[in-house]
Amino acid sequence: MPIALLNFFTEESDAPRGTIVLMATLAGIANGLLLAIINNATEFAANDEDIQARLFLLYLLLLMLFIYAKRFALTRALLGVESAVRQVRLRIADKIRRSELLLVENTGESEIYTRLTYDTGLISQSAIVLTSACQSAVVLFFALLYLAFLSPLSLLITTLMIYAGVRLYLSHYNRAAAQFREARQQEAEFLDSLSSILKGFKELKLNQAKSDDLFRHTNEISHRTEDLKANVGVGYVIDEMFSQIFYYLLLAALVFLMPMLVATHAGVIVKVVAVVLFIVGPLELLVGSIPTFTRATVAVENLRQLEA
Repeated sequence: MPIALLNFFTEESDAPRGTIVLMATLAGIANGLLLAIINNATEFAANDEDIQARLFLLYLLLLMLFIYAKRFALTRALLGVESAVRQVRLRIADKIRRSELLLVENTGESEIYTRLTYDTGLISQSAIVLTSACQSAVVLFFALLYLAFLSPLSLLITTLMIYAGVRLYLSHYNRAAAQFREARQQEAEFLDSLSSILKGFKELKLNQAKSDDLFRHTNEISHRTEDLKANVGVGYVIDEMFSQIFYYLLLAALVFLMPMLVATHAGVIVKVVAVVLFIVGPLELLVGSIPTFTRATVAVENLRQLEA
């Protein structure tokens, strides 16, 4: 988890962080138990109506706990981060008005606007993703425990596949993150150039050579930004395709390879596959949250640099 982002929430937000983490954890536990109940209820579907009724009642109670805990965690996290963003914005605005004119001119209006609008927006978005990722991590943990109970070999295969998949994803994403940071800088330069066109409109109308030179510079920045953002976008497409291929390979290993290695009952394989299908969502959210955390971390660093 990005340290800078966590430090920002810890230092700037007055939200009840312990309570939010607790409720997100409860939501994750309830979500994992719902899977276990569904899997085990199939064994009593036509055999024991009394046990089936009790499991159904427990299922409803856990579902209500899941809904309440997740809503509480997401709402409080959102309110907390919005309060933190407001405080930081006002604090930086106060420091700007007390600064020297030369400092503001050297920094650039577009840079200030971008950091106080676009960057703070990224931080706001990360609050919900961070809370959901925490819940998904708990779900994944208990789902893997359940896999260990069903079949230790299935746990080994699933864990190794997840580890290999995440390592490959992170090695590719680190390169994409560097390109994203560069694209972010190019965006700020483009806004500076556009601001120059708007503010110097009268002068540019009187000086065609200067107008052409400025537009040529703007065009170069725009093309560099396009190339960087296109590369990052293509990287995301490749990552999305890889994640789908990964799940098909994992299912193939569990359905075809595992019975060859150890004699496994068909009912166990069905439950194992159900668990793997269930963890697809939480795992995708966890891995998919990495770009959001990266962008939010860059945003926090930008705000810290501006304030400094």
